Amino acid sequence: MKTVRVYQLTHLAPMLFQRLKETQMEAARVWNECMQTHKQARLGQSKWPGEQDLRDRVKGRFALHSQSIQAIVRMFVTNIATTRKLRKDHPQMRMSLAKSPRNRLDARSILADGRRCNAPSTSNAAGLNDVSEICAIKPAGR
Repeated sequence: MKTVRVYQLTHLAPMLFQRLKETQMEAARVWNECMQTHKQARLGQSKWPGEQDLRDRVKGRFALHSQSIQAIVRMFVTNIATTRKLRKDHPQMRMSLAKSPRNRLDARSILADGRRCNAPSTSNAAGLNDVSEICAIKPAGR
């Protein structure tokens, strides 16, 4: 199992912090779309959507890199499967279908100036001063 380290990014420029927060919210919208699709299937007692069904539903609708979207969908499907397995041993377990205000996944892309670009991992973000360094956008005159 991988060890994950979480770094608090307290030294970011306000513009960069806002851009990362928007990306986090976009990831939450992907998660909520998966959750709503799954909830509708459960309440309508129809076939539960699989990973491919969910991927097809969210494909091209969000301002995130396709691999980030796939990771969110895979995480959602894994959570459903884990909950189903654990519920057999622990019937009191229930998966919350409340909307997530944000997703804790560090998204891998940001929509910058109308185009997608890669976001830094938290481990190498320390030296960045603004969004232009992430997206390799050079302001005019430099």
